[in-house]
Amino acid sequence: MTTWELGINGFSWHLEVDAIKREAEMALEIGYRWAYGDMGVWGPGVLEMVHAAMATVGLPMWSAHGATGIQAWEFDIAGAAERMGDQIRRAGALGIGHITYHTMVNDTTREAPAIVA
Repeated sequence: MTTWELGINGFSWHLEVDAIKREAEMALEIGYRWAYGDMGVWGPGVLEMVHAAMATVGLPMWSAHGATGIQAWEFDIAGAAERMGDQIRRAGALGIGHITYHTMVNDTTREAPAIVA
């Protein structure tokens, strides 16, 4: 038997504790049970603040959209790996077990590197 629970990523990300709490309370009232953090949560201390605000009203953050920092064929793989590692550690410390990454770019006017390691 499959059990479905609603999750939400519809927050305005005002980055104000009271606004986040109000939005989390409204999400709970209409049936959502989990929250998903958008890319805006990766600023210094933001993920931790958003997670804590949502937790105080009972809406757990289970996932976040990661930010690699890879832009239009600027393949700074080492830098991206460092950012991603930091995000994974921060999320893991809060019990957030899922991060979604989109690590490729779609620019067909340039030749892709033969090897990206």
